[in-house]
Amino acid sequence: MRRIRFLYCGLAVAWVAWVAGIVVADQEGPEIMPLSEVQPGMQGEWRTVVSGTEIESFPLKVIGVGENFIGPRRSLIICEALDEKSLVTGPVSGMSGSPVYIDGKLVGAYAYGFTWAKEQALIGVTPIEDMLEVMDWADARDHGVIARRSGERDGLRGTLESQLSREEIGAGAWRKSGDVELPRRDQLLEVIQPLPTPLFASGISPAVMAEFQDEFRRRGVELQAAPMGKGREDMDLELEPGSAVAGVLMSGDFTFAGTGTVTYRDGDRVLAFGHSFFGDGDVAIPMAPAEVMTIVQSVMSSFKLSNPGPVVGTIHQDRQSGIAGTVGRSAPVTGMEVRVHGRLGETEVFRGDLFENEYLSPLISATALLEVLMGAKRAGFERTFFIESHWDIEGEEPIVLKDAAAGASAPLVLASEHLFLYDRIVGNPFVFPRVNRVVVEITAETEQRLSQLEAVQLDRTRFRGGDEIEVLLRLRNFRGEESVERVRVPLPERTRNGKFTLFVGDARAARSVDDARAAVPANFGQFLDRIRDHYSHREITVKVLEEAPGLTVEGQVLADLLPSVRSLYGSQGTQVRSAQTGSKTLWEDRLTLDGEFRGSYRRTFTLEQ
Repeated sequence: MRRIRFLYCGLAVAWVAWVAGIVVADQEGPEIMPLSEVQPGMQGEWRTVVSGTEIESFPLKVIGVGENFIGPRRSLIICEALDEKSLVTGPVSGMSGSPVYIDGKLVGAYAYGFTWAKEQALIGVTPIEDMLEVMDWADARDHGVIARRSGERDGLRGTLESQLSREEIGAGAWRKSGDVELPRRDQLLEVIQPLPTPLFASGISPAVMAEFQDEFRRRGVELQAAPMGKGREDMDLELEPGSAVAGVLMSGDFTFAGTGTVTYRDGDRVLAFGHSFFGDGDVAIPMAPAEVMTIVQSVMSSFKLSNPGPVVGTIHQDRQSGIAGTVGRSAPVTGMEVRVHGRLGETEVFRGDLFENEYLSPLISATALLEVLMGAKRAGFERTFFIESHWDIEGEEPIVLKDAAAGASAPLVLASEHLFLYDRIVGNPFVFPRVNRVVVEITAETEQRLSQLEAVQLDRTRFRGGDEIEVLLRLRNFRGEESVERVRVPLPERTRNGKFTLFVGDARAARSVDDARAAVPANFGQFLDRIRDHYSHREITVKVLEEAPGLTVEGQVLADLLPSVRSLYGSQGTQVRSAQTGSKTLWEDRLTLDGEFRGSYRRTFTLEQ
């Protein structure tokens, strides 16, 4: 009879779901061995796939049990793998979740590895009782859609854990066998780690991987290139304990996926990994079976090389003790399409389905885009790229943005700009938007269409309020050829201090002085309007600025405010979103060039009345 640690949630619905989960599991799931019955010296086996989809068994022996080892009320079972292959490979990433059985009863999941073991293959096993709580949580939190953000990462049990004493949290006492001496708990914590869930990318070149590798690390992911493909058409699609299971972050012409092992299945519900995937709590990650091509052997970091199969369900809980998913449940995805238009009229199309996540989806999307741009550059030695992106956001008018970049850095400039925009859209402070589709149109030119600002000339030296002046912008292209752009600039009737500033600049410089964009938007609609007005690298922006200390309040610029008013809005007691400003834009115009523009100019003049 399985024993489950009760989690009080205070909701009748959650209680009903919890009880229903017990009834179904008792009828269909394996018999559970409670942690209290696990003793040092017991022998058993773990089951996993090492090639194809066939599940194999490997012997092990229990060495000890660490109470409160991983955290408060989170114990760890230390076992020794007895097969010779494990001595060679050491802990294997991708085996996380492999079910461990003693006397035919499910004990837990192979989930942790030790880096210091040399003549032993020691593994850490997450007790199944802790993993079953993830399923109970999933029943209580069955939203059917992705949460706004990672949300309450600690889960229902956070309330319980916060009430534990320091003595309970720090106990960590060992129940161990007499013939093996285990290091102290503090020593073990330095060398034991959850087995990494390898996040592999297929279709991404080493050069592209290198550009974004550090950014993936900053977002908590170690990305590796791998020769992944689609699983065989006749592959076993049944996710049973011991089967390889993948969380698919992007599928299609580019594949991003992390593979682990199924620990437990109860009807359509699945538990896997024995530790977190990303630790994001409520999630919606497409779930697929996988076939294992081979185990890449390394004493330091062996891992399974796998091919994900077709999506069959959704991972919807990602907690400290494991992940929970449901077969037959659909995860929302963003359709991404990149079209490359060739010089002879041909079009090459790349497609993929991208999972929805505010931290990783923008970066995965930008990585795929950079690969397409780099591929086009390598194929035809293109020096200038023109890009037009279409964003279909549920419930909103489509967003269409145009940009261009030239030179050797052009692909990275445009991919980074795409990342910047995508990050802003899904990371806005109002809602987690449903981005239904992103379509990127790319046109390339072999000529380097780049213009730089050489000089700015004005048609006068004295400036009267209300006059209009002519500004000449002298540009030079990559060949050294000069050109001139003329702009008629109206002057204000008067200003606060009798001065105005003329600004000319590229996209980066324009963003740095833009007071309107510093305003905190009041709603998602205002936020998207700002995205639509995004500065392009094709544009020369000309502004007339006035020094005007003020505030942006609920999306509106309030200039020339008294110091006492500004301090009132900035006090801790007010709930109104505001930000300080140093200047305001009196007039703005943008000139679009046939290529990228670089350069900036800024000068303050006295205004005569």
